Amino acid sequence: MSPRLLIAAISLIILGSAIQAETYIGMVISAENKTPSSKSTILINGTSNSLAAAEDGTFSIQSSSPDGIVITVSHIGYLTQRHFT
Repeated sequence: MSPRLLIAAISLIILGSAIQAETYIGMVISAENKTPSSKSTILINGTSNSLAAAEDGTFSIQSSSPDGIVITVSHIGYLTQRHFT
């Protein structure tokens, strides 16, 4: 079985000053058929901050890191993707 690819569309919404958390909102979809990938794992690297994407592939995760972050998206049977912000 060849690995399949996930695409995570991630946007950044800044909420207030640099001290407050930033919210990253996105959607995970299959690169093969462009359908939402539910229950994919979303992780902010270097933290224990993770969650599963909703049934429609959407997610919203927060980080209080003052620097850019790396978000890792994984799902069984798919290649793991990393996104830098």
